[in-house]
Amino acid sequence: MTMERHCFFGDIARLRGLASAEQVLTALNVQRSQVESGLRRRFIGDVMVDLGLLTSPQRNEILAAQSQGATDSCAVAYRS
Repeated sequence: MTMERHCFFGDIARLRGLASAEQVLTALNVQRSQVESGLRRRFIGDVMVDLGLLTSPQRNEILAAQSQGATDSCAVAYRS
């Protein structure tokens, strides 16, 4: 794999078929709401597990893929 760009957690979840765009956006909105309420920022994967959108092993699979780098294919995951 080349390192042209960073692949976001939500991009990888979508590309692997583990979450829909709506689920990723829901988790991002929860994450933002928590910060706006004065809570510390939590990782999106942890938010998704807490919401029941991912299992812990799925979160770990995505994190492992993310740590290996990514290609430009991530750009089309849920922003297109």
